Amino acid sequence: MDDKDHNNFSRDFQELVDDYARGYDVWCSAQSDVDKKFALLKEKQAKFDPLVELFPKNLMTPVNVEYMKKIVRRARQNRHKREKTAALKSETSTKDDDDDDDNSEKEDVEEKGKEEEKAPEPQKRVVEIPTMGSVFPTVRWDEANFQ
Repeated sequence: MDDKDHNNFSRDFQELVDDYARGYDVWCSAQSDVDKKFALLKEKQAKFDPLVELFPKNLMTPVNVEYMKKIVRRARQNRHKREKTAALKSETSTKDDDDDDDNSEKEDVEEKGKEEEKAPEPQKRVVEIPTMGSVFPTVRWDEANFQ
């Protein structure tokens, strides 16, 4: 069996699974504070059991508990890298701004106006997760999705 991941889940889906895992862990911790008999570690390990049952069983790369843990691990690592890169960029831009204190306020106001114009509004995305079964809807080719 090859190790290639044939499931191309979107970043949004991976981050949603990570958010679910974090929320579930927080809930388990709160539950163990209330109920001392609550099996915290056992319950945290079983967090993906209900999700795995929702995926079809005949996928090229089967979706099981280990696979879901791998998705969460990747999503957390990628999120950490993006946050680290963003922090470095903002730190670099702050240093550049400190070096350019000779610029007039008028230029600063113009630059801020341009930055505000460039910032696009966040887009809402619909994450479609396959249901149980082997028949899935066809996706129409739309070149606009790749521009």
